[in-house]
Amino acid sequence: MSVEPTDNATALQLFQDGKLDGAWVPEPWASRLVIDGGGSVLVDEKALWPGGAFVTTHLVVRADFLDRHPDTVRSLIEGQLDANAWLAEHPNEAKNLINDELARLTGRALSAAVLDRAFGEQAVTDDPVASSLQPSADRAVAAGLLGEADLRGIYDLRQLNAALAARGRPPVPDAGLGGAGG
Repeated sequence: MSVEPTDNATALQLFQDGKLDGAWVPEPWASRLVIDGGGSVLVDEKALWPGGAFVTTHLVVRADFLDRHPDTVRSLIEGQLDANAWLAEHPNEAKNLINDELARLTGRALSAAVLDRAFGEQAVTDDPVASSLQPSADRAVAAGLLGEADLRGIYDLRQLNAALAARGRPPVPDAGLGGAGG
């Protein structure tokens, strides 16, 4: 068995051409493989995590940028919290807007079936689910997709937790992966 990283954007064509037997991919690529490629889900990763929650995407800035521009980072986080709240309150409008932007950027929108499945398979959250980052990295290492990485100090959640506190919400944990004050 050969395991090598494959760009998500080419996975569907490789799968359809019989050159890729399976993939570990995020949404909407998983839904495209199932709906457009006729694939089947072998393992739903949500079943591997407590409460089905695990990290797929983070909001990231360089540490030196955070140090030099904390107000800008705070504004970015506030905007992300507002966007996440809007997505939760307007899921159908969000799907349409996202699909319109995908069509503008790529020249092709997702089908309604792919879009519906992809939105149903993911959750937008303000919590980076830090407790899942190291195990996820360990799995990628075991699969040969990533080299060993020391993730200690990767999180600095001070700005996020301050923004959450200002909204009367509890802080999110860094799972021992926080940096100074993280």
